[in-house]
Amino acid sequence: MNRITAVLLAMVALLVHALVVHREPDGTFAPAFESAHVAYVLGRNLAETGQVTWWTGAEGSVGGLASYPSPALVWLATLLELLRTNVDRAAQLVGVLCALATVFLSTRFDTDRIAGVIPALLLVSSGAVAAAGASGTEWPIAMFALAASFVALEHGRGRVAAVALALLVTSRPEGMFAAAALFVLAVMRRLRGPAALERGPAPSPLVFAPAVAALGVAHALGASLLSDARAVLELEPDAVSHGAAQGVDFLVETVTPILLVFPVVALLRRGLSAVGARALAVTVVWVAAVALGGGGPYAFHLAFAPALPIAFIAIQQGMARALDTYRRSMERLVWVSVSIALFGSLLASRFPGDLGRFPFEKRQERLYAAHAAAPIGRAPLLGRAGLHSEIRLVERLRRVGSFLGSRLPEEATVLSPWPGILQWRMRARVIDAFGRIAPDGTPARRWSPEPGPIDLGALLEDAPDLVLPSQSAHGDYLRGELPDLLPERFLTLDPEDGPARRQLTRSQLARYGIIVTTNSSLPSGRAPEPLLLAQRRDTAQPLVLESSLEDGRIQLDLAFEEAPPRATRLPQVLDSMLVAVTGSGRRALLDPRGHEVDGAPVSASGFVVDPAWKSAVSVARFDVAAVEERLGEPLQRLEVRILHHGIAPDDPRSRAAAPVAVELR
Repeated sequence: MNRITAVLLAMVALLVHALVVHREPDGTFAPAFESAHVAYVLGRNLAETGQVTWWTGAEGSVGGLASYPSPALVWLATLLELLRTNVDRAAQLVGVLCALATVFLSTRFDTDRIAGVIPALLLVSSGAVAAAGASGTEWPIAMFALAASFVALEHGRGRVAAVALALLVTSRPEGMFAAAALFVLAVMRRLRGPAALERGPAPSPLVFAPAVAALGVAHALGASLLSDARAVLELEPDAVSHGAAQGVDFLVETVTPILLVFPVVALLRRGLSAVGARALAVTVVWVAAVALGGGGPYAFHLAFAPALPIAFIAIQQGMARALDTYRRSMERLVWVSVSIALFGSLLASRFPGDLGRFPFEKRQERLYAAHAAAPIGRAPLLGRAGLHSEIRLVERLRRVGSFLGSRLPEEATVLSPWPGILQWRMRARVIDAFGRIAPDGTPARRWSPEPGPIDLGALLEDAPDLVLPSQSAHGDYLRGELPDLLPERFLTLDPEDGPARRQLTRSQLARYGIIVTTNSSLPSGRAPEPLLLAQRRDTAQPLVLESSLEDGRIQLDLAFEEAPPRATRLPQVLDSMLVAVTGSGRRALLDPRGHEVDGAPVSASGFVVDPAWKSAVSVARFDVAAVEERLGEPLQRLEVRILHHGIAPDDPRSRAAAPVAVELR
């Protein structure tokens, strides 16, 4: 097999790897990561209005280029929007192409020996590279730009290096640190003279001028690249701790970086090539910048992925030095190490499970338990399971966004910790719970994988119409005194003023009521998916329960009252609770047909009431005499309660309408 065929096979293998890991449970290709949709929204608005805004309404514009830390992805989304493409899918395609091109670039060293394909082998086995390519984020762009910059500088391709460096510094804040390291290495190489010219002429410092110009343009347009870079240099303890924990997790689920021991040993023995030493230095700079900045996306920790191609070039150079000893034991060590690393890397791309007859599932679950705190809405798992958690969240939020987008008026506001995909799916304004997308004139918070604490009471002072809590499809809305909008580590709770802050939060929450709604756009044949929201009371459409007793037959109907101004007309998923009280004081639970039931006192299946329906919904209808015959004694009254589906009947928040007592005697 010749070299070109081997590289093409490696690229095909990476494509298959990406298609396998980045898919939904039904086997279809999964959508882009949630955070990437923030850039898509900014790009769409730039294409439509000529301004980089998150949302524009009667009250002014909100957000700008600083709302997302990758101007390159925003500009790419704008271009794709102008080309009338499906932006999120097209962005994923661009990412996959960047990953494939990176594989090709990684093989540009030691082209005359088998060790030259080691970087390609390691790249295609990496779940992080496959996940990055299909993520629709800026990380595969940064990975390609870093690899292209390094290879072009090493081979003296000045024009290619200039373009790649400009892309690198505008793709991510970490790109500035990598570009600075490349600049220092280029100057050192030039100062060393002809001895450093292994592969081509030494790059001129002028090739970095376009990168400086691109950075200046991005900053002038409002990008946050420089401020984000300054935040990395501030060395905040919490960010550094979280970034270090993410680095450990990345090593566990990637495995292949352990092979860096080969170039490190070669460097200590002064046997590492100059290319390998420079690749090792750039790898260290990128990893340090990411770790000191707090890390990156949780699924496969993609922030570290751009360093992998450069790290694998360093590994290749270190292994080449080991192979040059011509000792059979060293040759065996090299290829056994590569094989073990490939197996460990591929292991992270499968769901936890047994390996044939070997009971490995529990061990794999323990191995891939995360050290870093999981972002809101994601499971604390590494590898394929962590990626699946991201995919499930995005899939659920897509349905929620489409549903709310078809129901809410454009002037409505929604507060959520996941602004990207919701805003992508609706025209009503989505308010970021972490303040990363701020109104004009207000400093935005850094887009960080571990955002700092927020003041929930202050957030609710803006009176959003709806609050989408973290437990969006299941679980309790309230835990203790604080709403489950965010896990407790995200809430500002100073021990000295905690009671005052809690009081403020409670007073703001008094303006909101529970609503359990459902995405009616789900395919037919599927049960309605409950969606838990907090709705501002003055925009809620009240429910009224009506009862009638004619000819010994009870009729209970539920309908919406007249809608208030700015009403958010959402269907509700409800349960009915019917209690028959006999003359002796016995209390019997009834179903909607009047039959006595045991166990849960609530209709567990739930029923839907929609403001769009003109007629009332029948809650119960039965003959009183038939019930008395089954119970064996006359009925005194019937007590009826309408509850929010999925919330315990004894919870005071569960009441969806005023209870009704129907006197039968």
